[in-house]
Amino acid sequence: MKRLNTGIGELGGAPRLGGITKANTDQDADGEESGNWRYLVVDSAGIRPREDAVYTKASKGSRLKDGTIVEVERRRKTGWTRWLGMKSGDGWLFDVSPKDKKVRLVEVEVCEGEWQYESCESKIPVMAAPSQQLALKGAKGASSFLDLRELVTVVEIVRPVIGKGSFLRLSDGRGWCLDFAGGKQALRRRTAPVDTTGELVVSDCSSTDIDAPLPQGAAEVFAENSDLGLPVFGNWDFLVLDPKGISVRGQPAYDQADKTGKRIEEGEVVTVLEKRQGGCGATFLRLASPQGWVFDRQPCFGLQGRLRMMEVEVEKGLWHYRVVPEIGVAFRNRCCFSEGSKCGKGPLKGALVTATQRIKAGETTFVQVKDAGWVFDIKAGKRILEGPVHIEDAPAGTMAAVRPDSGLYLSNGPTLNKWAQSKNLLLQGAKIVVTSFVELEGTRWANISKPGGTVGWAMTEMLLMLPRDGRDPSKIESSQSRTYGADQVRMAWHAPNPSTVVC
Repeated sequence: MKRLNTGIGELGGAPRLGGITKANTDQDADGEESGNWRYLVVDSAGIRPREDAVYTKASKGSRLKDGTIVEVERRRKTGWTRWLGMKSGDGWLFDVSPKDKKVRLVEVEVCEGEWQYESCESKIPVMAAPSQQLALKGAKGASSFLDLRELVTVVEIVRPVIGKGSFLRLSDGRGWCLDFAGGKQALRRRTAPVDTTGELVVSDCSSTDIDAPLPQGAAEVFAENSDLGLPVFGNWDFLVLDPKGISVRGQPAYDQADKTGKRIEEGEVVTVLEKRQGGCGATFLRLASPQGWVFDRQPCFGLQGRLRMMEVEVEKGLWHYRVVPEIGVAFRNRCCFSEGSKCGKGPLKGALVTATQRIKAGETTFVQVKDAGWVFDIKAGKRILEGPVHIEDAPAGTMAAVRPDSGLYLSNGPTLNKWAQSKNLLLQGAKIVVTSFVELEGTRWANISKPGGTVGWAMTEMLLMLPRDGRDPSKIESSQSRTYGADQVRMAWHAPNPSTVVC
């Protein structure tokens, strides 16, 4: 079968979940945070500010290099992306790319003062900037080195808000060091910090132990955590975003040896009972089922730091959506676009589906159809479902009669598409019960039933609504009647058969 070109949102030839690429609507502005934050650029390629909170190629100003600290005064959250309004007025940045989920900036705490540190190892690299990529290169990224037990004065500490491990700026102008490197403590603080006025400042601005080691390269294994943040207990829902899924571990550690052999696939929603903060920006999550631990993002010190899971809200209720594409949409057993997740042929164009659950992930909302699988409203920027569609309940006991002299074939859905025409023929004057109404593309439809269990849809113009006093339709004045010939009924079913290929 010929592969369909699905446009943007594809990685490796397969469509992937796309993020929300803008945060510039009135609703986004209403939900904006104001304050003072600082962020560290962690992308080796740097990042350019945007004119507006929109993911486009249009930039405003020069590229900010890896290791740059940016002051932010406005924040807007859309999907997994947080848009950041720069305090300088130079435009907008984003922390996680809405396109590929790559981490571009991390929030940091910046403390200025004066601290005394002693090196715990020999040849500790000194870097030109607080760059995670330079730290990853080790000796190759160093401008100079600290000797064993060398005493240095630190005048600035930069620590990620999520995770432990800090960058330390030396007072002699040589550059920056990490207080932990290669899974070991590299520098130890010797005295309490004092600022230029002699006042005591925050003393816990750097870590005192290791949460997670730095990767030594793409092929190397993470060492085991020796310390984690305090546990936070609760009940949260997380969605797996990584196309390759994620392995479950027996304990909150990165070590490959801790993998249990269980795996949760892309699009699965899991319940988290406990969170523990690890190093390098990752949070470890204890699952209810399958039992074990996973982490929400690849550590920022990794070359391919990216979001792998995101917290979502699972809404439960009752909504109605209408299928848009000619080819319809297939049911999935998970919240993703993967071909391997298809579990059956789904509704065709014009079908009205009833959803009992909804999950918003990036630009896409996944809906679980009642007594069936999952479908989605947007795929690679293309609209798949319209809705929610408002269905108006008819007053109890609402009756109607069939108008056309040739009778009326019921439809399996509120649409003129040929697939929906049923073989259920109601004769002229047949009394039916109307349960609800819906208006789609300027046409009003009624959901009807007849004693004996016949259920379907019909255009309201084909029906004669009966008075609530129970009068017989044959006795209603002819001026209220309108009949349709057999040719007119057949002409209503004009749409071609849809393709058998589904989204």
